Amino acid sequence: MSNQKVEDFFITPLEAYFEDQPTEGARDTILNDMDQYTADDLNTAVEWLKRARQSQKTFPSPKECIKAIKAVVGGRTERAVIRGEVIGHDNYAANAVAFTAGMREVPVIHIDTPQWEEWLAYWDWIGAKWVLDLVHDRKSWTVPAQFPSAFDPRFTFLKRAA
Repeated sequence: MSNQKVEDFFITPLEAYFEDQPTEGARDTILNDMDQYTADDLNTAVEWLKRARQSQKTFPSPKECIKAIKAVVGGRTERAVIRGEVIGHDNYAANAVAFTAGMREVPVIHIDTPQWEEWLAYWDWIGAKWVLDLVHDRKSWTVPAQFPSAFDPRFTFLKRAA
């Protein structure tokens, strides 16, 4: 089993961001525990850690790294992770249900927040007009993850210039 994917898409970007480097034992644990995940999931977990951690000094522990990847893949089953189905307007709901299966709490986003703006852009991007119609006059909405890129790593939010 090659650990190069974890090295390239997870450890190296984290080493560039955090001041301290992982110990040899922590590096080995992370390499072995995270090899089953896709490069997209690893990239998204890196972004999750950058947003979630207050300290930029210490390198995340293996336990924190596993927590980050679990936050990214949520309740998705191994089958769903491996299948890598492209999410679109016709299968968004089914993928959202599969993604949140097993979660204790499903995120709720609120109007006038960065999450709301990103989710609106995501639903528009996948052509889910039916979701946009449903949230049109709402002040909050349940979503599979706080940010769409954690749910669908293909999505990159480009904030519109004012």
